[in-house]
Amino acid sequence: MDRVSYAVSPHTLPHSTTTLHVLLRRDYWVSRQRQTIKFRLRQCLHCRRIQTPPFKFPTPARLHPNRIYTPFATTGVDYMGAVKLRLSHIDAVYVVVFTCASIRALILEVVTSLNITDFLGALRRFAARVVMPQSFVSDNATNFGATDRFLRELKEHPSISDFLLTNHHSSWTFITPLAPWQSGMYERLVGITKSNLRKALYKRTPTYERIQNIVPRSGMRGE
Repeated sequence: MDRVSYAVSPHTLPHSTTTLHVLLRRDYWVSRQRQTIKFRLRQCLHCRRIQTPPFKFPTPARLHPNRIYTPFATTGVDYMGAVKLRLSHIDAVYVVVFTCASIRALILEVVTSLNITDFLGALRRFAARVVMPQSFVSDNATNFGATDRFLRELKEHPSISDFLLTNHHSSWTFITPLAPWQSGMYERLVGITKSNLRKALYKRTPTYERIQNIVPRSGMRGE
């Protein structure tokens, strides 16, 4: 039976059990012929390589809890800039980028410096406009570290009245120093916003009023 089964090559014919069974039956009578053909087809490496289904994709891992909360419950924070200005007493401005961890929404706030005072002002505007996040994620910039310490001090002194900042138990998570790949949640969106801002300005130096109008629209459209 081995010689008979190899006499008809399944690689040059429709290699189904019924087809080979009919072709062999024309010249030979072999007991248990169908079972032998099935066995030989299963042993054929060429046939197995063609007919074997692809490997199944592994089961995806569960989403991080920060990805399934309500919008802006976990927010990534980063700076973008500086953007040079003309016809203004301010030489340049920066843009604070607030990124939602679950739906990747963007809120952009223009600030005139990198100090903590301006950042707290941007944070208050963001909290009044959207919501005060439960958790922040950022790099290890000094102004973010100072803001974290400031929020913790506010909680320890209830006599200080700041409704937007003290009535919410917000925590701050810092990525590993010198590991920007851990902040991909907002770094990619920062890159898209920079590209849109460059296209909108096109080598022109804006005024302060113009940059206030352009920046909110820069995060509305991706590449």
